[in-house]
Amino acid sequence: EHRKILYYYPSNVDIDRQIRTIGYCEGLVKFTETFSFDDPCECVHLQKTRLLFYKVENDISLAMTLHVPNVERKKNEKLLIEYCDEHINDRLMLSILKMSYRYFILQHGTMSALVQHNDIEVLKNVLEEYFNKFIQYHLHRMITDITIDSSYFGVQFFPVDKLLYIKIQSILRRFELRFTSLKETLFLYRTQLIWSGLNQDETSIIYSFFRLHYWSQIKTLPNTSTI
Repeated sequence: EHRKILYYYPSNVDIDRQIRTIGYCEGLVKFTETFSFDDPCECVHLQKTRLLFYKVENDISLAMTLHVPNVERKKNEKLLIEYCDEHINDRLMLSILKMSYRYFILQHGTMSALVQHNDIEVLKNVLEEYFNKFIQYHLHRMITDITIDSSYFGVQFFPVDKLLYIKIQSILRRFELRFTSLKETLFLYRTQLIWSGLNQDETSIIYSFFRLHYWSQIKTLPNTSTI
């Protein structure tokens, strides 16, 4: 059973507990499949935790456990713990899980391709390096700061007049002709998009990736643009 586990955080959790947790999650997903629900099982509400699931590739799924916030109250001299289930938004948390995968394939390609061109141990090492950093440096901030536009890869545009827009297109075209290694370009002013040569889906994921990794640095820059 432990061979099914490609990545588990934190890694110092006892292997038997990892196996039980994965088995429990797998059982929940298969249970919903058995009864042929129209939609896949993506979220399970428990008193103390929230389980989120996202099938990313054939036979590969991501699962995330969130602890439900709680408050302590006294009643009749007894300490009671109340769990605030409504404080976790399923839709927004699922979008974070999905973003984590899209950022992964943006940098490393699909997991299936990594296995095909290397082996399962290479995939495990890449997953460990990527998700350890992602969880340590980005996940908590994403959970606390996520907004509706960021959860759906929303893009903020900077409006410019037609003449300036044409000039920007002309400059970018010269760049592409001068540097043949350039395939497509995006043009940002601070944190807002002016031009993109990519399709809508590619633009949104790259814009979202910049939002996560580079916004804090870009916001401190003087009035300059970013290509």
